[in-house]
Amino acid sequence: MPYPDRHAYPDRFYPVVDSVAWVARLSALGVGTVQLRAKNLDDAQSLQIVSDALEVTKGTATKLVVNDYWRAAVVAGARHLHLGQEDLVDADLAAIRDAGLTLGVSTHDDAELETALRAKRSAASSSNRRVRSSPPAPIRSPWSATSPRTPTPTPECAPGSD
Repeated sequence: MPYPDRHAYPDRFYPVVDSVAWVARLSALGVGTVQLRAKNLDDAQSLQIVSDALEVTKGTATKLVVNDYWRAAVVAGARHLHLGQEDLVDADLAAIRDAGLTLGVSTHDDAELETALRAKRSAASSSNRRVRSSPPAPIRSPWSATSPRTPTPTPECAPGSD
């Protein structure tokens, strides 16, 4: 399926990082899309990190995808959001739609895919906003050798292992 207006939406594959420092490094290198996936933040911390990450991407080609913190994404003016299944339950899809956010949803099996598709219909109702679902199976890479959710560098590709 062709990807409409590749400049308006996040790339299909992109790095997932947990700090503004990493967002800044990758933006400076010209990476097209970066997902900020910081965990266990309160509302003030999430708003601060999302705002800071958006600031370091200004003037670059990098699109920032905010992971989980939909309220911070809306308030800070982000354009792209990714939610896990557990975060989708409590998300205000109307607020996400009204803010114009694109929405990606994690899916790992058929039941989760159905949930994501229901969210897509709900978020897209009365709107032309694009809502995507993530691939239905975890994607493994050398950086996720132990688990698709727990990035652990393997010795042959760890930083500094030229």
